[in-house]
Amino acid sequence: MHMLGPIRPKVLGQVAVCLIEALSYLYDKHRILHRDVRPARIFINSNGVIKLGGFGLNSPVLDGMASTFLASSMESCMYVSPERVSCKSYGPPSDVWGMGMSLLELAQGFHPFAKLNIVQLVSRLAHGQPPSISLDMEFSDDFRKTITKCLMSNPYERSSFRQLYV
Repeated sequence: MHMLGPIRPKVLGQVAVCLIEALSYLYDKHRILHRDVRPARIFINSNGVIKLGGFGLNSPVLDGMASTFLASSMESCMYVSPERVSCKSYGPPSDVWGMGMSLLELAQGFHPFAKLNIVQLVSRLAHGQPPSISLDMEFSDDFRKTITKCLMSNPYERSSFRQLYV
């Protein structure tokens, strides 16, 4: 998704619903994690149809968890969950994190870690320091709560796709 600034809340809500549905479907029906959720993987056509693409890093899950850390670029690393950065086992909460980072970036018009270099980024994630939501932006309480639930450092405290869909 190419951005020209923050995405309007109504469109952002539609993007969120589509991401939740797509990622839930991948995992619930096929036991596949996307592993590379980021704005560049979100496509909206001229009719407003939203799709999630970029399945080059997707991975089948065994026993509910995966255990590899692959990031093809600095851009990919900016959306990787703390458990993946720390080379721990991970599951669907890792895709919830990528979705939360993507939605936050789309809402703000910039990535919350854009000013960090790769070492700073990995260190911050590995030490459980999620991004903060800009206080300068006027976001609804529901949006702030949703992003906070997506970006909990501990994957067991993160909301599931089902919880986010409500």
